[in-house]
Amino acid sequence: MATEDIFVFSDGNFQNIVLKSKIPVLVEFWTPDCGPCRSMAPIFDELAGKYKDRVLFGKVNAYDCPKLCAEFRITSVPTVLLLEEGITQSKFIGLRPADAVCDMIDKFFTEKKEKKDNE
Repeated sequence: MATEDIFVFSDGNFQNIVLKSKIPVLVEFWTPDCGPCRSMAPIFDELAGKYKDRVLFGKVNAYDCPKLCAEFRITSVPTVLLLEEGITQSKFIGLRPADAVCDMIDKFFTEKKEKKDNE
């Protein structure tokens, strides 16, 4: 359920990859039996290509990663987090269309630029 542009995260590799990432990370917590999660897969695939080199995309199978689910307080899937340096910058729960996910990512970059411009 992941393309070459989407990492498959686990309890073992998540912290190492996310904390070392020089770009923001968009993570979807999902399960194989979740219909909305399956509907989210092509959206993630499309956007991973669109935002390549600006955002790292990854998926976490919630069944396989109880530690990550506990750490990020995941109670339902799909849950999508936008992380920078391992810190949640934005979050949504449930299926969203591609433009809503783009809006979340674009808003993050806009706010980051505005903050930098005001320093």
